[in-house]
Amino acid sequence: MKKILVAVNVFLLACTFSFASEKSNLDAKLEAAIAAAAKPVGIKKEPRQYNLSLTAQEGVWGKEDNVFTAEPADTRQNTTMSNTCNVYALSDRWAITSAQCIQDIFSHNFRSVDEAHVRVYRLEDSSKKEAKPADRFLALVGKNGIMKTRHQRIASNGNIMLVWHPNGEYAGPFTNVLAMEEYQKLTSLMKSFFFVGGRILVTKKFPHSRSLTVKSIPQENNFRLCRTSFPTNNGFYGQAASGLLGFDKAGDGFLTGLNAGVVQWSPMAAKIYSQYDTSSSNVWNGLTKDDLMFIKQTVQAIYPEDWEQVKKHLFYKVTDSPFFR
Repeated sequence: MKKILVAVNVFLLACTFSFASEKSNLDAKLEAAIAAAAKPVGIKKEPRQYNLSLTAQEGVWGKEDNVFTAEPADTRQNTTMSNTCNVYALSDRWAITSAQCIQDIFSHNFRSVDEAHVRVYRLEDSSKKEAKPADRFLALVGKNGIMKTRHQRIASNGNIMLVWHPNGEYAGPFTNVLAMEEYQKLTSLMKSFFFVGGRILVTKKFPHSRSLTVKSIPQENNFRLCRTSFPTNNGFYGQAASGLLGFDKAGDGFLTGLNAGVVQWSPMAAKIYSQYDTSSSNVWNGLTKDDLMFIKQTVQAIYPEDWEQVKKHLFYKVTDSPFFR
């Protein structure tokens, strides 16, 4: 996926929002000009991004025998689905992404089961086509979320999702995670922003210079990134579950938010579907202190020897020193 990096001159100002969902023609022309001229500026460490290809197989899990039985293919139902999410490496074995990657998996099918079974989806890493089933397996997902099983390789707290690989599959530069208490302060910490698969941000190179600010939303830790000068808008759109990456004055990259858009699961049997069905949103889920604690608890429970490496990339409210010492 092509990355578009756009530097922005940011300072905190009052922002007027328009809640129209469509871009204006002027907006489109401005962004087209920016896209043609924008070049990476002052970036020292751009976090490496990876694609996580997911396949979800519907079936049932035996409560007593702990055996997964796949649902037979049915022309009237979609028993196998797929999607792809961006993940951001924290170390050679760990990566972080949005919990949205798997949250709406049960919105497609509702089937009844007997008391001895639980309706579940078996998640696999479909990029590992030649690997053994045990190596492709990621998790079983039930109505209440990810089920605890012996060989699971993902965990979620409802805001973020962690993915780990026993043999280590990621390479740096690794992603710094920046959690905040007040998201309005993001623009004072970050010199520039960019994200993948979304609309272009602004650049100070363009004659009509514009600034950015953050607008909190009264929904837990959500926020919008918005222009403060004409034409104002209701926030920049990104692809569902993609990351909002910010860069501080030193040029170091930080994951500052995850797009709140709904990830669409595409039926595997329907070839006309594509990964572009993933929706976009102008709302971003901020990262919190609770997310940092979740990362710590998960890493220490699965691979405690990795904690010294992972904790160097976890920040809270500041970018000059990690949160965990």
